[in-house]
Amino acid sequence: MSAANLPTAACPLDCPDACGVLVERDPEGRLARLRGNPAHPWSRGSLCGKTAIFHEVVHAPNRVRQPLVRRGPKGAGAFEPVGWDEALDIIARRIDGVPGEELLAAWYGGTMGQVQRAFPLRLMHKLGATFIDGTICDATAGAGYRAVLGHVVGPHLGAELPQADLVVLWGCDAARTNQHLLPA
Repeated sequence: MSAANLPTAACPLDCPDACGVLVERDPEGRLARLRGNPAHPWSRGSLCGKTAIFHEVVHAPNRVRQPLVRRGPKGAGAFEPVGWDEALDIIARRIDGVPGEELLAAWYGGTMGQVQRAFPLRLMHKLGATFIDGTICDATAGAGYRAVLGHVVGPHLGAELPQADLVVLWGCDAARTNQHLLPA
């Protein structure tokens, strides 16, 4: 199918440029493949390794698809499937009566889009939790960037790279985790 006929979307990860995605479905309507949208002004048809295999993750046979409750000691791997109502009841019983100030809202996973970030925050606000300023990893990374570079590195970095005399990627597998550097 030509790119012009494919449904378009934006990558659900939290990169600053929201790469354009073309969505291919199989005959049953299931997600079959994701391709980069060549019309996207920044990613120009490329996808990072995480997004490119998203369809494989969604349909993986060992993916957890319903709540599981541990039955037995931690580490024993003894889990039992339960319904959503029972799982939510268990959670409610465990947090019922816990003072909000004893709950710390430490959230963020690096691959979370706006929807995944908003729900936990709403729940923690409702429970009266204590909040940290930003996130554990992003706040410290931002402070480090500001201390070393004077500003937080954002999507403009790719525009600055061609003028650099030397680029050192320390501990970064840009081909898999930061495709925004590669076009530069």
